Amino acid sequence: MWRSASSDEHKPASNFIIIGNPGSRRVILFQTSLAQLKLPSAQIVPYLDLILGKTILTDIVSAGSVVRIESPGKEFVNNEQKSFSID
Repeated sequence: MWRSASSDEHKPASNFIIIGNPGSRRVILFQTSLAQLKLPSAQIVPYLDLILGKTILTDIVSAGSVVRIESPGKEFVNNEQKSFSID
């Protein structure tokens, strides 16, 4: 992954952030790919944390960060969060 095509330096990004469900297949596969490329693991931001305001993207995203947004799929929340409801 490159910062930009017009950049003078072609260094791989080193700060990856995934918005998605921590146990989802896509998140796991992306983390595995980063490991195979000897890149640092991505910080995972669950959808529910964004909705509840527990995580603010501007606090964790910086210049050069790569943000990957995964589909929530069929399971919007993980097993530990199933008691959550929107009233």
